[in-house]
Amino acid sequence: MQIQLLNQANKTMILILLFFSVSSFNTEAQNVELNQKKSYRFYINQPLDLATKFRATVEQRFNQKYAMLINYTTFYGFYPGQHGYLELRRYSTNSKNSEYFPYVKLGIGNTFTSVGFYGLFGLGVGNIFYLTKSHRYSFDIKYGLKYSPDVIGKHDICTSCTGLGGLYYVTGPGAIIDINMNFGLRF
Repeated sequence: MQIQLLNQANKTMILILLFFSVSSFNTEAQNVELNQKKSYRFYINQPLDLATKFRATVEQRFNQKYAMLINYTTFYGFYPGQHGYLELRRYSTNSKNSEYFPYVKLGIGNTFTSVGFYGLFGLGVGNIFYLTKSHRYSFDIKYGLKYSPDVIGKHDICTSCTGLGGLYYVTGPGAIIDINMNFGLRF
């Protein structure tokens, strides 16, 4: 049963990656200005987060305002596990060196200490600060709310074993308050 669920999660992640790959093709002729707007950015989490998780995100900017991100995060704290999600952003320019964005994300994940998987839905706002004039390097902070219901299995399992029940929703993959800080590189 567990192997079937893991295979289903792997198939879902492959479909998400395939969708992202196919959506990146553009058959229109592009000028230089559009090439700068239609760019990719790779994010990793800031060093303090590395104590409990590793997060890698790829963003495709479709135009000056809209972007789609695909994320993979692995957790190795109290609740080791993994999740992935798609995120949509709508950018608004604050100044030459920063932009504001609301976001919405949807994904799935699983904890390694339980059978099954959980869903993931989040929304919030954020800012991206460009560290160079060319906007090649950036720092991004976002804050919002996340809901992670159990779909199959129970993921907040430490209640009986350690008395730490509820930490899954505070510091684990199911954290309700969603605050992320990332460094980015445009390529």
